[in-house]
Amino acid sequence: MTDHPLSGWSRIQPAPGGAEASGDHPNLSQKEGISVGSSNVVRTRRRRRAFAAATVTLLTIGSLLTVRPAHAQEPDPVDVNRREQAKVVTLPSRVGVEDALSILEKVDIQVLELRFSGNGVVGGIIPMDGVTAKDQANWAELAFQRRFNRRPVVSALVVRASTSSTEIERLQSVMTAASPAVTTTAPAVVSRRFSVERARDTVQPLDGSIDEHYPSIWEGDTYRTVYPPVQAELRAYDYWFVYESAYSAQPSTFPSDWGMELGITTWNDDLPGWVVRPFCPPGFGDSDWDFWSGTYEMGGIWGANVPESSAPYADYNIASDGCDENGVEIGIGFPRQLAQDTLYLAFAELYPGNESSSRMAASVSMKSNDCNNLGLSPHTDCMGLNTDRDPPAGFDGSALLVNSSRNWTAPACFLMGEGFTNPIRYAPGVSGCPTVVYY
Repeated sequence: MTDHPLSGWSRIQPAPGGAEASGDHPNLSQKEGISVGSSNVVRTRRRRRAFAAATVTLLTIGSLLTVRPAHAQEPDPVDVNRREQAKVVTLPSRVGVEDALSILEKVDIQVLELRFSGNGVVGGIIPMDGVTAKDQANWAELAFQRRFNRRPVVSALVVRASTSSTEIERLQSVMTAASPAVTTTAPAVVSRRFSVERARDTVQPLDGSIDEHYPSIWEGDTYRTVYPPVQAELRAYDYWFVYESAYSAQPSTFPSDWGMELGITTWNDDLPGWVVRPFCPPGFGDSDWDFWSGTYEMGGIWGANVPESSAPYADYNIASDGCDENGVEIGIGFPRQLAQDTLYLAFAELYPGNESSSRMAASVSMKSNDCNNLGLSPHTDCMGLNTDRDPPAGFDGSALLVNSSRNWTAPACFLMGEGFTNPIRYAPGVSGCPTVVYY
C-alpha cells in the first residue's frame, strides 16, 4: 500500500500570519542557526576544533564511568576515511543498482558511495551495513520512482583517496559483468506546485529578503518512510525549490567558482556543541544516532532532478561539525547550470535516530568551489575547503530559511520564500504534511 503525501500540497492555504508562525521576521542576513556559508560560523568551528583537541582526553576518561547507548556499540563506518580527498571512479557503462551492489559485495575494496546519473535523475547510495544488495536497491528504486517516476542507475563509484590504481582498474573491470542499464536523457519533471497564495504579504521584496542568486521559494518536508518486505524505516528529507522570474531570482547571477548547499540541520541540546567531530566522547553517546535521523555516515540514499551539469552532491563530510548537530544538506557545485521557473526536488533518506523529534533550522549558503583548484568535480570533500575565503562583494554568503531561535522541531514541513514575513511550519498530518509513507 502506498500513502502518497504530495497531492494534498497543491493548494496550501495557510492561516493568516502563517501556521505556527511566531516571533519577528527572520533577518535573512544574520549569522545564526545554520548559516554554514558564513566565515563567522566557519571560524567558530575552527575554535571548536582547537578547544576539542585540548579537552577530549579528559572527557573520554570521564565517559568511561557512564553507560553508553546501544547504538554506540554499532560500527561508525569510515568516519575518519572521509576526511581525505576521495576518488571518483567512472564506470565503463551505467548499470543497475542491485547489480552494482551485488558485485561490490564480492570485492574487498571499500566504496564510500555509488553515484547515480542518467535517466534524468542524479544521486547516490551510501552503502548500508547489514542490508542486502537487493533490499538497498529496492529502497533506492522505490524512493526515486515515487518522486521522479524514474529508476536510478549507477555511473560512478566514490572510493578512498588511498585506493590504488590497481584496485581502481579492478573495480572498473569487475563492473563490466553487470548488464548496461537502459536510460533516457530526458530530464525528470516533478509536478508538485507550491501554495497558490504563497503566503506572501506582498509581491515586492522586503528588506533583508532572499538574494536573487538563491532560490526565491523553498520547502522542506521531513517525515518517515517504511519499506517492504522487512518494514524497514527510514527518515526522509525532501527539499523543494524554485528560482522564480517573477521575483527576480536568477541562478545565472550566482558567482562563478562558488557552489550552493541547502538543507536542514537538527540539534540534540543534551550533547556538547563545544566538542566537534571526530572528537565526540563516547560518554555523551554516539552522536551519529542521537537525533531524529542518523547522519549520512551511517548510510542512506539521496537524489535530485537537477541537471547533471550542475554537479550535485550529498554533503556527508561532517568533520568539524559540533557533536550536538546533524546537517542533512544537498550541494550544487555549479548553481549557474540551474534554470529559472523550474521546480527542483532534492531528497535524502537516512536511518532513524534515537530521538522522536529534534530542534531544527534551515538555510541555503554559498561554498567556495575548491574542487576546481584540485582538478576534481564538486563533491563533499573538496567544497568549502578554503574557509577564509569570503563571498564576492555584494553577495550574501547565506540566507536563513528557518532560524533556530524559533525552536521548531522535525518531523514537520517548513515553507519560506521571497516576501514572506515569517517562515511557516506545518505539523505532521496538517495541510497535507506527510507523517509516514508506506512503500
